[in-house]
Amino acid sequence: MSIINDTLKSIEEKKRKESEKNQAPGRFREKNDSSLNNTLEEKSRKRLWGTFIITAIIVGGITWKVVNHNAPEVVTSHLVASAEKNLHHIRPAKAYPAQSVVHNKSATFKISSISKNTAPSNAIKNQESNEANHLMQDLSSATRSHDHARFDALVKTLSSRPHWRRELGLMISQLKASEQSATAELLVQALQKRAPMDAPLRMQLAHLYLDDHKSKTAASLLEGETLSVDKHTAYYALLAYALMKSKKYEKSIGLYQQLISIDSSQPTWWMGLGVAYLYLGKSHEALASFERAQAHTGAHAPYRYFLSEQIHALRGGQT
Repeated sequence: MSIINDTLKSIEEKKRKESEKNQAPGRFREKNDSSLNNTLEEKSRKRLWGTFIITAIIVGGITWKVVNHNAPEVVTSHLVASAEKNLHHIRPAKAYPAQSVVHNKSATFKISSISKNTAPSNAIKNQESNEANHLMQDLSSATRSHDHARFDALVKTLSSRPHWRRELGLMISQLKASEQSATAELLVQALQKRAPMDAPLRMQLAHLYLDDHKSKTAASLLEGETLSVDKHTAYYALLAYALMKSKKYEKSIGLYQQLISIDSSQPTWWMGLGVAYLYLGKSHEALASFERAQAHTGAHAPYRYFLSEQIHALRGGQT
């Protein structure tokens, strides 16, 4: 019996050992799975901490920039909107004399008298006004009837007069006041064709295009003439302005810089340069330009407040 019992015990011991041996890989796998999970959790925690730290650095950097530098790029869009309202200060004066014209709602047009600075005497002033008035009515009539031959003949008559430029200025002013900008454009275009090298005529026509929101046409017209920049600064200042209005900011900046190299005391050129930089988002360059403009601006200049507003904002103030 003892031998049988010993044998049975031996068999049970072997079974137990075999069972333990079979269960060992499972325990080993469980141990490995647990270690793997712990490793993944640790990596995940590290990744989350890394993301948090990077985010904190970025946010902190932006906050520091806003607090310490007021982030000029952020206020640029507001400054551009302000600049849009003040572009008339940058635009050069029109080539023809500005007139105080009252529109007559009846079919008759009346051209105002020329100022004393542009007329030698009252007699000549009245004569030129009357002649220009009649000629303008004829031109308006020819335009409405599409009589091109008559229109060309009238243009030829105007160009042959000794003081045709002064009369042209009067006619343009009256035509614009009478909402006949198209006729004014046709008139100057016809004169410009007769004298394609006449820079003042090109400028007059460019002004008409700009008034009619045809900035690209104005820029193209002015670019068609090659003149000496140092002798025709007003011409190229108008071109720089037209280029800026045409969204050709780099070209405009280059031309303003060229003009400033000739005469650095012109505040409107510095202003034009500053606004062109604003359109490109170059706030620091814009600030430097506006500061130079302010340095050359008189105490009663109409654009002094605009410059102060721009400089205050770009230096870190509030718009």
